[in-house]
Amino acid sequence: MDPRVLTQAVRDGVRDGLKPAGEAPPTYFVTLSSSAVQQPANRFTTALPSALELSGGRWSCALVGVALWWTAFNVNAASRNTDFDFYDGTSWHTGSLRPGSYNAIALIQAIYDEIATLTSTTIADSITLTVDESVLGFYLVLKDGCEVDFSAGGSSRLNIMLGFAAGVISGPQDERIYAPNQANISDISSLQIRCSAVQSYTNGIPGSTLYTVTPSVGPGALYAVNPAYPVFVPVGGTSISSISIEIVDQDGRPVDFNCGDFPFETNPASVSLLFRRDS
Repeated sequence: MDPRVLTQAVRDGVRDGLKPAGEAPPTYFVTLSSSAVQQPANRFTTALPSALELSGGRWSCALVGVALWWTAFNVNAASRNTDFDFYDGTSWHTGSLRPGSYNAIALIQAIYDEIATLTSTTIADSITLTVDESVLGFYLVLKDGCEVDFSAGGSSRLNIMLGFAAGVISGPQDERIYAPNQANISDISSLQIRCSAVQSYTNGIPGSTLYTVTPSVGPGALYAVNPAYPVFVPVGGTSISSISIEIVDQDGRPVDFNCGDFPFETNPASVSLLFRRDS
């Protein structure tokens, strides 16, 4: 490996180049960007301007930084949580939420908007949904004989998202009806950052998981993490000419950041890696 700093252009996918970060032990710092290689944020491969020759002992790699836009949809057809039924005191209606990335307040407003669209009279005061942040749950107040079924007769999982049981909720009227379960606004509880350069193990099964993060920002916000104590994982080879990054959820499912037709331009992801020789 040439010890001089490599200043390859951004179009080659290494924003800051490859450079030794110290003489003893040898270390290399690499920053990869999905926008630089014009690939989706959840899976992108970068061809390095110069191969990393990791010889002379055991090497390991750690994630030292990740930045991505938290735009994964939590309401969509795939999650089966767009529909709900409600009774306005006269007839039943089926509402359908627009797929998107919602926090609790935005989700409540979307439900209200759909009810208003489907009813000729305003019943906002007859069906009231509120989030109680002290218990991380929702409660419902029904008036004028209104009823709600957030499971839409069993075809929707919106009730699970809100913490309510499946089936029709009809009362008691004019009283708070608390959801019996904690709300689960997003079915993504954590993100696994997978890296082709490493060899990790989970319960004895080989894999490529480099780091796991828990998103802590609202929909549409930039999520950035720089671990204070990097976790080093063994490198799986001695010569690395390209690195692939994949972002999946806690169940190993690819995360769709819903970036439209130009995912590498709208919501890019960047990952910074530190390679070091351990012995």
